[in-house]
Amino acid sequence: MTAIDPWACSATDLLTAYASGAVSPVQVKAAVLEQAQRSAARWSSGSPSGPLDGIPVSIKDSLAAEGMSYWRGTTGNKHKPVLAA
Repeated sequence: MTAIDPWACSATDLLTAYASGAVSPVQVKAAVLEQAQRSAARWSSGSPSGPLDGIPVSIKDSLAAEGMSYWRGTTGNKHKPVLAA
């Protein structure tokens, strides 16, 4: 399908892959559509992988998460310490 796994890529990773020609935005969109089609099939068969199967999710770094860097939505905070676990 694609030379990279778009689910494991950051936006920066995808931009680098686009610039190098390793993958195109069309290939990434096709990978996303393929996952959506698999989700639809699971729902149609009555066996979704969970209650949120097929729900797009975006994680914003302005939300504190234990053990994760907390940039507070700005790269100015990039080097601040990780929240205590």
